[in-house]
Amino acid sequence: MAALLGAVASPVFAAGDLTKTSDGYTYFNRPGADRPAHDAAVRQCRAIASQLHQPAPTGPGTSVVMPAGVSPVAGGVGAAIGIAIAMAIQQSIADHKGQPVNVENCMVTMGWRVVALDETEGKAIVALKPEEKSAQLASWIGAEAPHGAVVRTFANDAAIADQQQLFAPAKHLGVAVSADLVTKPKGKETPAAQPLPAYAPRPAVKPPKMAAAAKPPKPLTDAELGGVPADSGLIVVNVRGDAEVAVTLQRIGSDPAMPAWVDGRPGEITVARPPKAYAKAGAAEGTTYVYAVPPGRWRLESVSVNYVPLSFCLGGPAFDLAAGEAVYAGSFEPKRVVPDMALEPAKAAIPALSPVAEKLRPANWVNGTQAQCRGTYLYALELPDRPYVDGYALGTHAQALSVAAPAPPAPAASPVTPAGDH
Repeated sequence: MAALLGAVASPVFAAGDLTKTSDGYTYFNRPGADRPAHDAAVRQCRAIASQLHQPAPTGPGTSVVMPAGVSPVAGGVGAAIGIAIAMAIQQSIADHKGQPVNVENCMVTMGWRVVALDETEGKAIVALKPEEKSAQLASWIGAEAPHGAVVRTFANDAAIADQQQLFAPAKHLGVAVSADLVTKPKGKETPAAQPLPAYAPRPAVKPPKMAAAAKPPKPLTDAELGGVPADSGLIVVNVRGDAEVAVTLQRIGSDPAMPAWVDGRPGEITVARPPKAYAKAGAAEGTTYVYAVPPGRWRLESVSVNYVPLSFCLGGPAFDLAAGEAVYAGSFEPKRVVPDMALEPAKAAIPALSPVAEKLRPANWVNGTQAQCRGTYLYALELPDRPYVDGYALGTHAQALSVAAPAPPAPAASPVTPAGDH
C-alpha cells in the first residue's frame, strides 16, 4: 500500500487557521504529481470553493456602506437600489477574499502540501514570464522532497479544541504562485494523470420541489417525548456556550447526486438556540433538542458559530439511525466542533417519565462521508479513534500520487536478412 501523504510530510504543524491562506510565496506540492494533475486539482477546488460565501454584509456586527451622496430617507426607491448594489459589491469583495482560503483548504484536504519559498526567491519567481515560471515549478510540484519549506499539510485542524479562529472573516495572505498559473482553459482541458479523489457529484437534473412533509422538522416538546413515532428514530443534540451555535445534520440518500428529501421525508435538521437562550445565566450547560426523523445514515454537515458555518463536505462523520432508536449526536460548543459524547447533559434534559432517556445511546460515528459544499469554509473533520467509510481518500487517507513514467522507446527492429545471404 502506498504511504499516506501525511507520513511523507515530516514537519509537525500546530493547529492551522482555516480562515487564512498561508503567508509568503507558496506553491502546491504532492509527491508523484505532475503539472496536469496539479492544474486539475486547483480547478476542481476552485469550482467547489465557488459554492461557498462569506457572511452576508447584513449579518450581525456588519454594516453596509452607502454610496456617496445617497440618503436612505430622501432616496426612497433609489436608496433601496443603492443599498442593494452596495451590499452586492461588499459580498463580492468578501467572497473574493474567501475563495483562495477555501481553495487552499480543499487542496490540503485532497493531499497536497503548501510549500513556501524564500522571500527573495519568491519575488524573483513572480517576476518571471508565465512560461518561465511554469517551467521552474514543473520539477517542484511532484517532488518527494520539495524545494522550499513545507508550511502546511492536512492536520485535521477542526478536531483540535479551542479553535476560535475557525469562525472569522477570511484573510487572503501571501501569493499562491502555482495556483495563480492555472487559468481557465480555452479548449478541451488536458485530463489529470491520476483521477482526483471522489467528491459528491452535483445533481444532473434539478431536484423536484420539496414536499411539505420533507421540510426540516421542529424539535419535539416535552409532551411529545412519550416514545418514538412509528417508522422514525430520534436524534438528540445539545448545544452550549456563550455564542450562537448551530449544528446541521444531513441524511444521506440512496442517490449521492440528489438530496435525501426527494423521497418525501426530511433530509436535514439544524439545531440552533435563539440568542435569548445563550445570553442568560446558566447558558453554559446548554440546551438539548430532540428530533423525530427518518431512519438512515445521518452525517454532520456543518457547525456554525455566530452565523459562520464550517462545512465538512470533503469528509464528515456520520452515524446510522434505525427505526425506534434514540441516538445522541453529542454536545457542541463555540470553541470545539468535535462533539462531547457524554450522555449526562442529554439525559438530564429529558422528562423523568419519558422512556427516551432509557433508549438513548451515543452515536457510533464513522468518518469520511461527503456531500455538496455550502456555507463559508470547507474542510474535513475526522473524529479520533473512529473507523472510516470504504473508499475515503482525502484528509489523513490521501496518498501520494503514482504518476506513470513515460513508456521507454520500442527497440529498433532487427534487420531482415535477404534470402540466400546465409
